[in-house]
Amino acid sequence: MEKKEILEKLTQISPKEEKERKEFLSKISEEKHFIEKVKEKEKKGKKEIVFRPIAQAPPFFEKFLIRILGLSFVIFIIFLVYFIFHYFSKTKI
Repeated sequence: MEKKEILEKLTQISPKEEKERKEFLSKISEEKHFIEKVKEKEKKGKKEIVFRPIAQAPPFFEKFLIRILGLSFVIFIIFLVYFIFHYFSKTKI
């Protein structure tokens, strides 16, 4: 095969690819129409109110309890490491 034939085959667009391109272009054009409709509504002055719920803050007791549990866990780990090193440093191997 010559280089020219190979280049021609590479540049040809398959029917499947052409179909996908048309679908993509139709989606883009639909989005443009949607954006135009939204802009028209904004020009008319009709703005919709969007409610976004805000997560409630946890109660004070719950925050306090979690902090106490976390602090006690950290202190427990520190003591555990200390006693393990203390025990192995006293024993002879």
